Amino acid sequence: MITHSLADLDSLATEEDRVKAQGFADRSAITVLAGLPPRELARVNEITPLTGPEQQLVTSWSAPDSWQPGARHPGRGKYLIKTGDRLGVPIELFLIGREVDLYDTDQKIRPDHRQHRTVTRDEVNRVWSRCGVRSGNPGS
Repeated sequence: MITHSLADLDSLATEEDRVKAQGFADRSAITVLAGLPPRELARVNEITPLTGPEQQLVTSWSAPDSWQPGARHPGRGKYLIKTGDRLGVPIELFLIGREVDLYDTDQKIRPDHRQHRTVTRDEVNRVWSRCGVRSGNPGS
């Protein structure tokens, strides 16, 4: 799993290390992309081919429209999953229940850190049931 920019490979000490790290990226069967600038996408495209619309989608997630406090970043929770040459699958993830408080890193800069709505267990169960999952347990 590579969780850094491909540009990070350039900072490795030796050419041998850079080639080895590039090989890890080349052999990744699945690529998950979050918001990236066009320059980074050009490098990703050398390893994982991206269509024009896929590139536009991922770059649209890379920067907020506003610097206003509390403005939601356009790429928050959005990812494109690519496997080989297949079209990517865009997904959006949301925090639910206690996750909102556990993973909220913006509390100190937000005037009202409770502005997020907590999703109830019933709401989660309704979503899971629409996906064919029973008993509020995604593993069942």
